Amino acid sequence: MLGLFYIFVFMKVSFDYDKTISRRDVQDYALYLKSKGIEVSILTSRPEYKIREVYDLADELGIENVRYTNYETKALFLDGYDLHIDDDDKELKDIEHYSTCEGINVNLSNWREITNELLNI
Repeated sequence: MLGLFYIFVFMKVSFDYDKTISRRDVQDYALYLKSKGIEVSILTSRPEYKIREVYDLADELGIENVRYTNYETKALFLDGYDLHIDDDDKELKDIEHYSTCEGINVNLSNWREITNELLNI
């Protein structure tokens, strides 16, 4: 008897906080991704003592995973992630060079379309 096997691919997308998921349009997009079953998290360069408002927003959006880098490059914290959305060109260059994660610049007019295409949604 042949069984049916389903392969579920869980996509993981990380968002920067300042000037990225702090924006209402990006928050709406993060909620859209969550509704598609994509795991969403926040990764900020801030140190631990400056992330209270980050946790407040994460609670509001139902995002369980919040990480901080203490000003280290985010590329070192993206293992296992498919995409990271950010506004910082230096962070995006570091991600390109030191990570297997794809960096998306939220300042591009078509960042949503690029992200949707990469996520195949």
